[in-house]
Amino acid sequence: MRNRFIALLGIALAGALTLLLGGCASPPSGPGLVAATASTTSATSSAPATTTSTTTTAPLTTTTSVSPPAAAAPVAPAPIDSAPPATTAYQPPVAAVPAQPICGNDSYLNSDNQCVHRPQSAPAAPPGATARCTDGTYSYSQHRSGTCSHHGGVAAWL
Repeated sequence: MRNRFIALLGIALAGALTLLLGGCASPPSGPGLVAATASTTSATSSAPATTTSTTTTAPLTTTTSVSPPAAAAPVAPAPIDSAPPATTAYQPPVAAVPAQPICGNDSYLNSDNQCVHRPQSAPAAPPGATARCTDGTYSYSQHRSGTCSHHGGVAAWL
């Protein structure tokens, strides 16, 4: 019985010594790490030689603490009677419009932006006429496209 008491006392002292030397820090944990083991052997008295060996495995414990997210500060609504901030809308630059010639009552503005004499009735082809229209008028058009379009088409090119 006395040997058993001495063996238990030795184990307790060895465990206390292991804690003091090893500290109270938790053992490292993670993949591939093996649990820490502590092995103690008690010394025997002058009685019959008896050796007791004890191996313990300490469980690995991981503690994770998560703090709650910080609450956002409340946003005060804008006063109802306040005016919206002044903004300036983008205004593209104004393109310069070329000055158009002002044509008289007997002329029109053609596709080249030039004044051309309107078709007129005459007994014979007047000077500068380019075509005789089907209705008998003479055109001063500078292009064939659209010539005599409101006069029944071109009867003859001059």
